[in-house]
Order: sequence, then C-alpha cells, then structure tokens
Amino acid sequence: MNHKLFLSIILMLICSAANAQQSKAEQFYLEGMRQLESDNPTAAFQMFRHSLQLDPHLAASKFQLSQFYQFLRDDSTATPLLQQAVTDVPDNF
Repeated sequence: MNHKLFLSIILMLICSAANAQQSKAEQFYLEGMRQLESDNPTAAFQMFRHSLQLDPHLAASKFQLSQFYQFLRDDSTATPLLQQAVTDVPDNF
C-alpha cells in the first residue's frame, strides 16, 4: 500500500475518533443541563464532571462546574474552573 494513502487513512481514523469523543462529551454536558432543569443537581454535577473527563477543553462544563463549586463556597476550585472556561472560549463571556 502506498505510504501516503496509509497515512491518510490513519489520520482520518484518528480525527473520527476525536470527533466521536467530543460528541460524547457534549452529550454528557447536555444531559447535565437536562438534569439541572429537572431539579436533579447531583446527577447534573456528575454529568458535567464526566463530560470534562472526556473533553478537558469543554468550556461549558467548566463553567457549570464552577457554579456548583461557588454554591458550595469552594472558591479554590471554582475560580480556576471559571478562569479556564473564559480562557478557552473568551467570546462566550
């Protein structure tokens, strides 16, 4: 097999896997939002944490988690999460 073709196929597979992981993280984020709307903050918190494990750059999950930690008066955890969210996507804030 031609080396360029082989490398192209490998690159496509890697990109597909990365997109699938990001999509899964976004699904967990959306489920967290649904749980918040259903007045189930414990499940929402778990969903946001899991989405961040899947995609550590998901600013929306960082923001939501920072709100939880602020509510719990854990500013040492809330502040860095909020700062990271703003740094990751400054146009959202």
